[in-house]
Amino acid sequence: MGWFLGLGIGGLVLLGLVFVLDGVLDGLLDGFAGADGWLSLPAATAFLSMLGFVGAIAQGTTGMGPVPAVA
Repeated sequence: MGWFLGLGIGGLVLLGLVFVLDGVLDGLLDGFAGADGWLSLPAATAFLSMLGFVGAIAQGTTGMGPVPAVA
């Protein structure tokens, strides 16, 4: 569960940095092929946070391992 909480907290920290440093980190994902326009940094960090926290909740409530918790 610690890895999932780390992903969730790390995603929230990155999301906070994205909002504080509004235009500075804007072009960070422009280097990926095909990611221009449909993938934004706030969306990627929100997905990372969601994956971490939902995985931690699923693993904590059911006692499953990490793979079934995110599947």
